[in-house]
Amino acid sequence: MRIAILALLAGLAAGPAAARPPSPPPRQPSVDPLLGLNLPAGARFTAAPADLVQACPALANARWDRRLWIFAQTGNASTSAGEVLVVGGELVERTGDKPAVEVDKVGVLLSRGPGACRLIGPPREVFDYGEDGVTPATLDALAQDAARRYAQGLGGQVALRKTLKRQRIGAGQVKSTALRQAFFPAK
Repeated sequence: MRIAILALLAGLAAGPAAARPPSPPPRQPSVDPLLGLNLPAGARFTAAPADLVQACPALANARWDRRLWIFAQTGNASTSAGEVLVVGGELVERTGDKPAVEVDKVGVLLSRGPGACRLIGPPREVFDYGEDGVTPATLDALAQDAARRYAQGLGGQVALRKTLKRQRIGAGQVKSTALRQAFFPAK
């Protein structure tokens, strides 16, 4: 009898844990801020550092917070030169029982260094038209890193090419020379 009670208690203790569904994989972005791709569900990009919104308070406001992923990066935030990032993802409402989540179709290009953060602007606009303080070399480095991250996040170069083709994004639709050269290299 004692063994049966212990077995029953052990079963009850294990039951809810065993019945619990596995936790879902972390959410991923659905639109990229550089080319405007609708990202497939299987796309995987690196989440932005947890401290990014604290380091760059202008990324959020009283109503909205952000869930961010890195689409391109150059430099290092801990050095005096700092880093430049292209981030995008979702806007998450701060209030309510079930907060609203909106896709951020624009993203942000920002620079960050020790004790400083500057939001530069929408990434596509900065790539297309330039911005004071962002050199062509920085844009080239970001574009090359973006092409690498997109290929990795979508499952390889072939998957990236198929995604671009399926969504009818060709070199002719990309104004930025840096992005065009990185994503559509001459053969």
